[in-house]
Amino acid sequence: MKSKKTQAAVYMILSAFFISLMGTAVKLTGDLSAVQKLFFRNIFMAPFVLAFALQRKTPLRIKFKDQKFLILRAITGVLGVGTMIYAIDNIGLANAVILKQLFPFFVIICACIFLHERFYLFQIPVLIIALTGALFVIKPSFNINIIPFLVGLFSALISGAAFTIVRHLRKIAYPSTIVFYYAIYSIIILLPFLFFSFKNPTSTQWIFLVLTGIFGALGQLCLTKAYRCSEASHVTIYNYAGIFFAFLLGIFLLSEEFDWLSLLGGILIIIAGIINFVYLRKKT
Repeated sequence: MKSKKTQAAVYMILSAFFISLMGTAVKLTGDLSAVQKLFFRNIFMAPFVLAFALQRKTPLRIKFKDQKFLILRAITGVLGVGTMIYAIDNIGLANAVILKQLFPFFVIICACIFLHERFYLFQIPVLIIALTGALFVIKPSFNINIIPFLVGLFSALISGAAFTIVRHLRKIAYPSTIVFYYAIYSIIILLPFLFFSFKNPTSTQWIFLVLTGIFGALGQLCLTKAYRCSEASHVTIYNYAGIFFAFLLGIFLLSEEFDWLSLLGGILIIIAGIINFVYLRKKT
């Protein structure tokens, strides 16, 4: 059991690192639309994951009755990553990733409702601490400038739903199979919207689009493996490493300004996650 939880922790930290790299590549693609960035991310992700699955001789066939969960995973995934891309473009990598780190709390709620995992009363003040951290990042101004922050918050909410579906899918499919179908269904969903927002990328933008797909695939594979190894409530804490990765990458690669309030918000979210994690370990 301990080895499984250790594996889950390693996979989740790796996922956070690769997702932060993906966010950096997304930012460096420049003025392309969020739809186009997400579409090509999945275009380049699909063959990468397929090659990984074939190399490991992973079965890709899924029963027809389970396809609905894969389609739902794709819909929520497109909304979650698409809104995160919009947030990265408008409020910076660090702020977007901090808000995205609220998703574990939404996973806990969704897992309780849909997967019947236990929810404890102590988690209510923990959620309040996490949302307080989000307020430090958002810095409510009640004007149009707040919209990208609210989009980032919605990204965390819908991602919580998406990863709850992943938690269910772990029982019926391998990680690479889940990610492969996620990429394929996402491409189908995004294709009609691409015609209205396509812009011919430069050679530099193509490079970063490819990197977005590769880093996105590695992030999704590691995340799916993490949820396969352990329960959502036990493994999500390690994803908070993404906050520090995002700050470092944002400052050194994207020349983003250091924001003390956002850092404080991120720390509050991490503290809430640690409290939740420690309490659950004592319970189990």
